[in-house]
Amino acid sequence: MSDVFPIDDVVVTGHRVRGPSPFSGLNWPTKGGGGIAPDEPLEVGEGENTGGGPISDETLQCATADGRREWDKDAAAVDAIDKFLARANQLYGENHFYYREYGALLCEFSDGSIDIGPIIDGPYVGPPVGGQGTVDIPTNGCGAGTPVGFVHTHNSSNGVASLADIGYLQRLATEANANLARLSAYTITARTPPGSTDSVHRVSRTPFSDRDAIEEEGYEPEWVDPEATRCPESGG
Repeated sequence: MSDVFPIDDVVVTGHRVRGPSPFSGLNWPTKGGGGIAPDEPLEVGEGENTGGGPISDETLQCATADGRREWDKDAAAVDAIDKFLARANQLYGENHFYYREYGALLCEFSDGSIDIGPIIDGPYVGPPVGGQGTVDIPTNGCGAGTPVGFVHTHNSSNGVASLADIGYLQRLATEANANLARLSAYTITARTPPGSTDSVHRVSRTPFSDRDAIEEEGYEPEWVDPEATRCPESGG
């Protein structure tokens, strides 16, 4: 049996930061207040030491199944930006998310991998129609996998999940037998209007546990690093 060293009261901040959106000047902080709080103490086994150096966020986060899941969910949500844009361009000749919403489930499979399910696009709400975008994602879209959340776009500058988004997480628990404690709503917003040369997108994460806080004044979701990466294949 390998020796393990429990690490208590660790908050991993590598992929997320909670507070005002960190995209002022498009700079992502290397560390931030808040972040991913593991549900269990993270452990580093024999052979996984860092030679006396600091332990990286990635090493800590990928050391447990729960941490690895959250790390890879962030990366899958960021990957969804390019996948959604490719669909928007292929079907509608659009390079933005302002005229309709796109969404997909985040699915966990038996090998522990995380990927998005089928991409769903909502109705057109561009000019002259206008209105609030919506997208209806079937709760059975993970096939042999299990939903661990969903990722969707907002056709406005609002990057915070809505009560309806939280309600959809409840539907996943009821209709797809998903674990509420593992469910998160990821929201993708364009930072600037269509036609702008600045097309950076923001990605926020709202866990189901934030359901009572999202309507409070000053609420901020967890913002996800736009360069979030998946855990190494050998991790977990």
